[in-house]
Amino acid sequence: MKAALRTGVKELVALSTDKAVNPINIHGERYTWVGDASQAIPMLVKKVMDGDDPVVIWGSGTQRRNYLHAKDCADAMVGLLESDFSGAVNIGTEETVTLRELAEAICQVAGRAPRLVMDTSRPAYPRFAPKIDLIDGLQRMATWYRSTFADMR
Repeated sequence: MKAALRTGVKELVALSTDKAVNPINIHGERYTWVGDASQAIPMLVKKVMDGDDPVVIWGSGTQRRNYLHAKDCADAMVGLLESDFSGAVNIGTEETVTLRELAEAICQVAGRAPRLVMDTSRPAYPRFAPKIDLIDGLQRMATWYRSTFADMR
């Protein structure tokens, strides 16, 4: 964005998500499977299609995710570029699915019925323990807001 400002770019589309390291859960037919580092959909599709039985799901299987097909994501971005819309927009959906439900749907589509096993010894999320809970985070935001915008009122 700094480079765009320096060079006089008139319009900029910046994509971001609530995940700084791993972008939104976009899936599609050409996603590259990269072993244990794969996202849930390609990893589970590979396990089911390869005939794994049982299919092992990391964590409890109850963790919820929100998925968006790559074509829908692209169509939304093109639509925004072609419109005169300006501002932030969320192109995701409110629909979520548990990893167990996701695995069951993949099995249904593939016409397979492997046993689904939850491996709670494997991380359901990256190994990270937040130190700031929601209330503390909101307090920090309110304090920052007051100190930053106090002179503007």
